[in-house]
Amino acid sequence: MDSAIWGFIGTIVGAIVGASASILTTIINGRKSAQLQKERDNFERLERSREFQRNTLLELQDSLSQNLRLIGRAHLEDVASYRQNDGVRSNLLSAELNQDIMLSNRKNAILTERISDDELRNNLKKLRQDMTDVLFAKSENESRNKLQIVSTNFEKFMGKLGVVLRNNY
Repeated sequence: MDSAIWGFIGTIVGAIVGASASILTTIINGRKSAQLQKERDNFERLERSREFQRNTLLELQDSLSQNLRLIGRAHLEDVASYRQNDGVRSNLLSAELNQDIMLSNRKNAILTERISDDELRNNLKKLRQDMTDVLFAKSENESRNKLQIVSTNFEKFMGKLGVVLRNNY
C-alpha cells in the first residue's frame, strides 16, 4: 500500500478516536453536572429545612416565655381569689387573661407540631401540660408547687431547645 492510503486510514482512525474521546468527555461532564446539580438541590433543601427549624425554635422561645408570664399572672389571680374566698378559688380568670392564655396556647400548639426533633417535641408537650396543670390547681399551695415545677422544667427545656437551635446553625 502506498503512503496516501496509510495517510487516509490514519486520518479516519484519528477522527474516530478524537470524536469518541469528545463524546465520552461530554457524557462524563453531563453526568457530573447532573450529580452536582442534584447535590446542590439537596443542600438547598436541607438549608431551607434548617432555616425553617431555626425560625420555629426562635419563635417558640419567645412564645413560651410569654406563655410562662401569662401562667404566672393566672397564678397571681388565683392566689387573690383563694385569699378572698377563704381558700376556695373562683373558676374564672379575667376575660383578658383567659383570652391571652388561649391565644398563647394555640400558638404554642402550632409551633410544637413544626418541631422536627421528636424528643424536643415530646418534652415541649410535657412542659405545656405542666403549664396547664397550674391553671387547674385546687389550692394555693398546689398552685405554687405546680408553678415551681413548671419554672424548673421551663429552664431545663430552654436549655435543650438552645442545644437543638445551635445545632441548626
